[in-house]
Amino acid sequence: MNILELIPGIGSIIDKVIPDPNKKTELKLELAKLDAAEATERLGVLKNMMGHKSLFVAGGIPALIWLVVLYILFNHIVFPLLGGFGLHVEPIALPEGYWTLLQTVIVGLFGKKVIDGNEWRWNGKLVSPAKDAAKIAAVKGKPSVDYNDPAAVDARLREIARETGIE
Repeated sequence: MNILELIPGIGSIIDKVIPDPNKKTELKLELAKLDAAEATERLGVLKNMMGHKSLFVAGGIPALIWLVVLYILFNHIVFPLLGGFGLHVEPIALPEGYWTLLQTVIVGLFGKKVIDGNEWRWNGKLVSPAKDAAKIAAVKGKPSVDYNDPAAVDARLREIARETGIE
Protein backbone atom coordinates (compact mmCIF):
# COMPACT_ATOMS: atom_id res chain seq x y z
CA MET A 1 0.00 0.00 0.00
CA ASN A 2 1.29 3.42 -0.92
CA ILE A 3 2.25 5.57 2.07
CA LEU A 4 0.62 8.60 0.43
CA GLU A 5 -2.66 6.67 0.16
CA LEU A 6 -2.32 5.04 3.58
CA ILE A 7 -2.13 8.40 5.32
CA PRO A 8 -4.31 10.70 3.19
CA GLY A 9 -3.15 13.87 4.91
CA ILE A 10 0.56 13.31 4.31
CA GLY A 11 0.37 14.67 0.74
CA SER A 12 -1.23 17.91 1.96
CA ILE A 13 1.29 18.13 4.83
CA ILE A 14 4.15 17.81 2.36
CA ASP A 15 2.52 20.51 0.20
CA LYS A 16 2.17 22.88 3.18
CA VAL A 17 5.58 22.27 4.80
CA ILE A 18 7.78 22.22 1.69
CA PRO A 19 7.30 25.21 -0.61
CA ASP A 20 9.72 24.09 -3.37
CA PRO A 21 7.81 21.99 -5.98
CA ASN A 22 10.98 20.08 -6.93
CA LYS A 23 11.57 19.12 -3.29
CA LYS A 24 7.92 18.04 -2.97
CA THR A 25 8.27 15.78 -5.98
CA GLU A 26 11.57 14.44 -4.68
CA LEU A 27 10.08 13.68 -1.27
CA LYS A 28 7.06 11.95 -2.79
CA LEU A 29 9.42 9.95 -5.00
CA GLU A 30 11.40 8.88 -1.93
CA LEU A 31 8.16 7.75 -0.28
CA ALA A 32 7.35 5.74 -3.42
CA LYS A 33 10.82 4.18 -3.24
CA LEU A 34 10.15 3.19 0.37
CA ASP A 35 6.87 1.57 -0.69
CA ALA A 36 8.59 -0.32 -3.49
CA ALA A 37 11.35 -1.50 -1.15
CA GLU A 38 8.80 -2.69 1.43
CA ALA A 39 6.83 -4.61 -1.22
CA THR A 40 10.03 -6.16 -2.56
CA GLU A 41 11.04 -7.29 0.93
CA ARG A 42 7.61 -8.79 1.56
CA LEU A 43 7.79 -10.73 -1.70
CA GLY A 44 11.34 -11.81 -0.87
CA VAL A 45 10.20 -13.29 2.44
CA LEU A 46 7.44 -15.23 0.69
CA LYS A 47 9.83 -16.39 -2.03
CA ASN A 48 12.35 -17.58 0.55
CA MET A 49 9.67 -19.40 2.51
CA MET A 50 8.26 -21.20 -0.54
CA GLY A 51 11.73 -22.01 -1.89
CA HIS A 52 13.08 -23.30 1.41
CA LYS A 53 14.70 -26.76 1.35
CA SER A 54 12.86 -27.89 4.46
CA LEU A 55 9.45 -29.43 3.88
CA PHE A 56 8.34 -28.00 7.23
CA VAL A 57 8.91 -24.41 6.06
CA ALA A 58 7.89 -24.57 2.40
CA GLY A 59 5.20 -27.19 2.82
CA GLY A 60 3.18 -25.83 5.74
CA ILE A 61 0.10 -24.76 3.79
CA PRO A 62 0.13 -27.78 1.43
CA ALA A 63 0.46 -30.05 4.48
CA LEU A 64 -2.78 -28.64 5.93
CA ILE A 65 -4.59 -29.33 2.68
CA TRP A 66 -3.10 -32.84 2.34
CA LEU A 67 -4.28 -33.69 5.85
CA VAL A 68 -7.85 -32.98 4.75
CA VAL A 69 -7.36 -35.10 1.62
CA LEU A 70 -6.12 -37.99 3.79
CA TYR A 71 -8.97 -37.45 6.26
CA ILE A 72 -11.56 -37.71 3.46
CA LEU A 73 -9.76 -40.68 1.87
CA PHE A 74 -9.67 -42.74 5.04
CA ASN A 75 -12.97 -41.72 6.68
CA HIS A 76 -15.09 -41.90 3.55
CA ILE A 77 -13.36 -44.48 1.32
CA VAL A 78 -10.88 -46.79 3.10
CA PHE A 79 -12.73 -47.31 6.41
CA PRO A 80 -16.10 -48.07 4.76
CA LEU A 81 -14.33 -50.56 2.45
CA LEU A 82 -12.73 -52.22 5.48
CA GLY A 83 -16.20 -52.35 7.05
CA GLY A 84 -17.32 -54.36 4.01
CA PHE A 85 -14.70 -56.96 4.93
CA GLY A 86 -15.94 -57.13 8.51
CA LEU A 87 -13.32 -54.83 10.07
CA HIS A 88 -14.68 -51.91 12.07
CA VAL A 89 -12.36 -48.91 12.31
CA GLU A 90 -13.36 -45.74 14.16
CA PRO A 91 -13.34 -42.63 11.96
CA ILE A 92 -10.57 -40.13 12.50
CA ALA A 93 -11.68 -36.98 14.30
CA LEU A 94 -9.77 -33.78 13.73
CA PRO A 95 -9.81 -31.01 16.34
CA GLU A 96 -12.21 -28.10 15.77
CA GLY A 97 -9.32 -25.61 15.69
CA TYR A 98 -7.88 -27.43 12.70
CA TRP A 99 -11.01 -26.78 10.66
CA THR A 100 -10.92 -23.10 11.55
CA LEU A 101 -7.26 -22.88 10.52
CA LEU A 102 -7.95 -24.73 7.27
CA GLN A 103 -10.89 -22.45 6.42
CA THR A 104 -8.69 -19.40 6.99
CA VAL A 105 -5.95 -20.78 4.73
CA ILE A 106 -8.35 -21.72 1.94
CA VAL A 107 -10.19 -18.39 2.06
CA GLY A 108 -6.79 -16.65 1.94
CA LEU A 109 -5.69 -18.71 -1.07
CA PHE A 110 -8.93 -18.01 -2.94
CA GLY A 111 -8.71 -14.34 -1.96
CA LYS A 112 -5.20 -14.16 -3.40
CA LYS A 113 -6.47 -15.70 -6.65
CA VAL A 114 -9.20 -13.04 -6.83
CA ILE A 115 -6.73 -10.23 -6.17
CA ASP A 116 -4.22 -11.57 -8.70
CA GLY A 117 -6.88 -12.04 -11.37
CA ASN A 118 -8.45 -8.60 -11.18
CA GLU A 119 -7.30 -5.05 -11.72
CA TRP A 120 -7.64 -2.96 -8.55
CA ARG A 121 -7.99 0.81 -8.53
CA TRP A 122 -8.08 3.26 -5.63
CA ASN A 123 -9.34 6.80 -6.21
CA GLY A 124 -9.05 6.26 -9.95
CA LYS A 125 -5.40 5.17 -9.75
CA LEU A 126 -4.22 1.70 -10.70
CA VAL A 127 -3.08 0.05 -7.46
CA SER A 128 -2.60 -3.52 -8.66
CA PRO A 129 -2.76 -4.68 -12.28
CA ALA A 130 -4.32 -8.03 -13.15
CA LYS A 131 -1.67 -10.74 -13.17
CA ASP A 132 -2.56 -11.77 -16.73
CA ALA A 133 -2.36 -8.16 -17.95
CA ALA A 134 1.05 -7.80 -16.32
CA LYS A 135 2.26 -10.97 -18.06
CA ILE A 136 0.97 -9.71 -21.42
CA ALA A 137 2.72 -6.37 -20.91
CA ALA A 138 5.95 -8.21 -20.08
CA VAL A 139 5.67 -10.35 -23.22
CA LYS A 140 5.02 -7.28 -25.39
CA GLY A 141 8.48 -6.07 -24.51
CA LYS A 142 8.02 -3.52 -21.77
CA PRO A 143 11.64 -2.48 -21.09
CA SER A 144 13.11 -4.12 -18.04
CA VAL A 145 15.09 -2.19 -15.47
CA ASP A 146 18.66 -3.00 -14.50
CA TYR A 147 18.29 -2.91 -10.72
CA ASN A 148 22.05 -2.60 -10.30
CA ASP A 149 21.99 0.76 -12.11
CA PRO A 150 20.72 3.46 -9.71
CA ALA A 151 20.01 5.89 -12.56
CA ALA A 152 17.82 3.33 -14.37
CA VAL A 153 15.93 2.54 -11.17
CA ASP A 154 15.44 6.23 -10.43
CA ALA A 155 14.18 6.85 -13.98
CA ARG A 156 11.71 3.95 -13.71
CA LEU A 157 10.45 5.19 -10.33
CA ARG A 158 9.92 8.67 -11.78
CA GLU A 159 8.00 7.08 -14.67
CA ILE A 160 5.81 5.13 -12.21
CA ALA A 161 5.27 8.29 -10.19
CA ARG A 162 4.05 10.10 -13.33
CA GLU A 163 1.78 7.18 -14.27
CA THR A 164 0.21 7.00 -10.82
CA GLY A 165 -0.12 10.76 -10.42
CA ILE A 166 2.30 11.17 -7.50
CA GLU A 167 4.18 13.98 -9.25
